[in-house]
Amino acid sequence: MYVVGDHRWVGSELFDSSGETVGQVKQVRFSPFDQRPEWLVVGGGGLLGPRGWWVPVAGVRQVGDQLITNFSAEAVKSAPHPRSVSDSGPERADAVALCEYYGTVPPEPAEPLDRTTSTPVRSRQGDDSDSDGAMTRSEEELLVGRAVRPAEKVRLVKRVVIEEAHIPVRLRREELIVERIPYQAGSPPESEVLGELEEADQFVGEIVLFEERAVVTTQVVPLERVRLTKTVVTEEQTIYEQLRKERIDVEQETLP
Repeated sequence: MYVVGDHRWVGSELFDSSGETVGQVKQVRFSPFDQRPEWLVVGGGGLLGPRGWWVPVAGVRQVGDQLITNFSAEAVKSAPHPRSVSDSGPERADAVALCEYYGTVPPEPAEPLDRTTSTPVRSRQGDDSDSDGAMTRSEEELLVGRAVRPAEKVRLVKRVVIEEAHIPVRLRREELIVERIPYQAGSPPESEVLGELEEADQFVGEIVLFEERAVVTTQVVPLERVRLTKTVVTEEQTIYEQLRKERIDVEQETLP
């Protein structure tokens, strides 16, 4: 049977590789054989009751604050439910059926460890030497997935701005021109021209001069149509992360 334990993944959202939400992790089931997380119980409640969907930890990786499984959300929600579910988890027959569905290898039975007792759990970084005296060295590898998140919201907004316009205009105006024509003898009768000089000013006549002035009006005319479209661009980012790895040293002790 699979025991229930506290784990940092409880409460996290599980996504598939395409970014679709599978559900929230409700429980983490540990293997009774080596005390490692083996199953995630996702969802639960509603039509599923307390059961939820069982997802193997072997296909789950953590990217930032998200958990991503290699199985699609549709495949997870189509997985068989254990026929008998208790606080300790499914029976081995149900676990084998789940492993066959996901294509994983069920663990070999061994003497289970009780998480409620003070029995120490062997650490992978401790003394894990096999019977032949060899040790297995492990290291962490970096797995990077992708998740779609909203980045920004864009909308069309128009406003009125004022700018100066400079347009040259040719304007006409009238100017007064005085023409002086020399008198030629014999043109008009001399009797009508000859006379005496007068000291006072005499009013002969007046002329009105006209000019053109610029008359400015404005009108609103359509200029262009603006619409929003979007496209997908690809950019390259470099992920930096610290990875741990085990190192095996040989310790020698001189016997007395």
